[in-house]
Amino acid sequence: MAQVRSHRPRRNGAALVETAAVVVVFLMVLFGVLEYCRLIFLKQLIDNAAREGARYAVVNTTSSSLASDTVAVVNARMAGFSNAFKSGTWSVQVYHADANGNKVYAYQTDTGGDYVTTGGTKTYIQYDSTAKQNYVVDSKNGNAKVYFTLDTTHKTVTDTGSAGFATWAGNNSLGNVDPAGNAAFGEYIVVQIDCDYNPIVPTLLMMNQTMHLTAKALMYSEAN
Repeated sequence: MAQVRSHRPRRNGAALVETAAVVVVFLMVLFGVLEYCRLIFLKQLIDNAAREGARYAVVNTTSSSLASDTVAVVNARMAGFSNAFKSGTWSVQVYHADANGNKVYAYQTDTGGDYVTTGGTKTYIQYDSTAKQNYVVDSKNGNAKVYFTLDTTHKTVTDTGSAGFATWAGNNSLGNVDPAGNAAFGEYIVVQIDCDYNPIVPTLLMMNQTMHLTAKALMYSEAN
């Protein structure tokens, strides 16, 4: 009796290809879960640290070392996990803020008038009699007028609420941020944390090489 041979093709190569495809998908899911869990964990840490720093700051505004002490509280709350972020990017700011969380800036006066400092250069404050508002000229944007609120009692300037001045201030490295200790009772003190997060395997997960994280906590000053 003649033996019938099977002509089914061998699948050694196909099995290898299929295994490789499945392993890649499995690893993407596995590392994705680990990566996002790590990211959420660290984001939660900086949120909590900012909040605890703000709690400390609002009841210690009379301290001459308020900013440095608040930074120390924030770093202690991080329990060393601040080292998990990209080296040199960990930053903690403590400042007096308006109701929208924008920085309050102090202005100065010389023989030329009132001015704020942008990158070491004096930018003089002007007054628009039609709009009945103070403004500065944005030389980077066609000399457009950037309006803000001026407090002559405390010699500070704040955003009008449109975020235009806050954006201009950030883009031009506006100096003289009003210290948190100057916040009166019921005014906001902000603790802001900025840092860069580097994913472990950004290429595999199709993520950015660096992700910027910010945590901002606003609380009313209670001590003045």
